Amino acid sequence: MAFELRDNSGSLWVNDRKSEDRHPDRTGSAKIDGVEYYVHGSGCNEMANARKIPQKLPKPALDCGRVQRAARRVFIAAGGLVSTSEVVQAAYCRKVRQELESSDYRQARRALARIAVRVRRSPAGSGRAWLWRSRNGGENDDTDTV
Repeated sequence: MAFELRDNSGSLWVNDRKSEDRHPDRTGSAKIDGVEYYVHGSGCNEMANARKIPQKLPKPALDCGRVQRAARRVFIAAGGLVSTSEVVQAAYCRKVRQELESSDYRQARRALARIAVRVRRSPAGSGRAWLWRSRNGGENDDTDTV
């Protein structure tokens, strides 16, 4: 029976064909969402005796983060398209006296990319925020025209 990779997992093996220092210490393969990838790693000297290192790739924390939960709440309240700044204001509502940082907006965009689809830019406003539509096809999501 041949070795078969499970989805979202992989293995690294000692590179027996390493002939130069620039070659990786370990090579292997990983299967991510049904697609098989070639992986390699260097600096694995702490596990020099281990012949095979199994790797379980982490699954994204879908709907577990507070920014994703805040984005879901904004989608439910708005019932359609939502801007990035609306999600940031809802997710970081306790930062009333502090100024929002660029990392706050970056985290909101990352969370929105997991649960929503970027539709278009806002027609007006400074900076022209992105408008997002929920991926799960909520009740009012299909009523807005793009």
